[in-house]
Amino acid sequence: MSVNSDITLVYIFSALAIFIVLIACVNFINIFTTQAIKRSREIGVRKVLGAKKEQLVFQFLGEAFILTLVASIIGLLIAVVLLPSYNHFVQLPLSTADLLTVDNLTILMIIVLVVGLFSGIYPAFHISQQRSLTALKSQNAPQSSGAIVRKVLVVFQFTMAIIMMTGASVLFLQMDYIKSKDLGFEKDQVVGIKFYGEFRKYLQQNWETFRSELTQNTSIIEASLASNLAGDRLSVEYVTPVGVDPDTEDVPSVRVMWVDEHYLNTMGIVIEEGRDFMSSTDTSAAFIMNKKAVKVLGLKNPVGTLVENSNRNAKGEVVGVIDNFHFSSLHQNIEPLVLSYRPKWSRRLIVKLEGAHVQQTLIEIEEKIKSVSPETLFDYEFLDTKLESMYQSEADMSKIVNAFSLLAIFISGLGLFGLMAYTTEVKMKEIGIRKVLGANSMTIASILTSDFAKAYYPCTGDRYSFKLLYDGSMA
Repeated sequence: MSVNSDITLVYIFSALAIFIVLIACVNFINIFTTQAIKRSREIGVRKVLGAKKEQLVFQFLGEAFILTLVASIIGLLIAVVLLPSYNHFVQLPLSTADLLTVDNLTILMIIVLVVGLFSGIYPAFHISQQRSLTALKSQNAPQSSGAIVRKVLVVFQFTMAIIMMTGASVLFLQMDYIKSKDLGFEKDQVVGIKFYGEFRKYLQQNWETFRSELTQNTSIIEASLASNLAGDRLSVEYVTPVGVDPDTEDVPSVRVMWVDEHYLNTMGIVIEEGRDFMSSTDTSAAFIMNKKAVKVLGLKNPVGTLVENSNRNAKGEVVGVIDNFHFSSLHQNIEPLVLSYRPKWSRRLIVKLEGAHVQQTLIEIEEKIKSVSPETLFDYEFLDTKLESMYQSEADMSKIVNAFSLLAIFISGLGLFGLMAYTTEVKMKEIGIRKVLGANSMTIASILTSDFAKAYYPCTGDRYSFKLLYDGSMA
């Protein structure tokens, strides 16, 4: 009974799927229309023999539905075959049974009907409206009204593809930002070890001795105690200047973490003002605040100010101020944070390791812990791995959007290739005449692509000089 995903991802992936289907529909409309135009003599004969417009519409719609149904079956088979690869790609345990449910198959049939109707209705009505004599005489020229619609559809499908590519680029930049962002502390080679029961009691009574023995290992740089690891959800409490009652005054809450005097050194966090905790001096409550907490609490001279944690009934002095750091996900703004000197309330042993022999060092740490508490569970996690897992959904989404974008470009390219093949076929006689008159391959290419790309090719005498691709200023 917990949140297992973000509904936003469902909406995004659904939108991507719709974009892919729309691009494919545009291809289908364009290719189906051009192929139907090539059957114009057949349509003319049918009309002469008495075929009604409704019969022709039904025929072409039927063909569209049959093609869509066959395509959906092939697509479903491909999905089943590629499901293991997809699971590995996005790390999901989906099975064929999850895919071929009654609800999914019902949705698929609805999609088949909608796509078949959407894709076939324009070609059906466009072709069936041709006059018998026109249909019998020749094919429609590329400059017909149908050609204009095809160009509009090509622009539409490439617009969809570009939108998806833009989204993929944004996600790539976002992931690059997440990986390179300075969080304000050292996250590499930092291990958080949970402790329970007897081992926790042992640390409460013998922490300095245990820490001293632990740091004798040359592969261990520093060790400290804390209530939480960065990335955990921290406690929300009221820490206010003494004399301010949070029950009667509008006082903002802050995040609170309980640490010992070695925590800032272990995490590489620098004191901006004041000092670090000192076990010899801070025998009662003491606090270190980040700048955001100082600001929201309105402390002009925070160091030396007496504050009180009303949730814990603890009163003490602010001994230091640190810079704001991202102790939670980058999805959230940095919140006010108060570090409270309470080693005995800690639940994690935080160890900073050298990078050379990490696994061997972990084994030695486990042996050391087992030597003082044989029954304890050695439960640890690396801080950098924990933080990366917080952005796993973005990483998965980036991979999927990239794959969908490539698929969209591929499908759009297929559609454009089909239209170019049709245009080439229609202009075959013109191409032959131009070649006889001396036109070269680049001139022919410029003529064929002029309908799809607004290329600039100035006329020089009786020939065309195509300069878009070879003009250095256009690179």
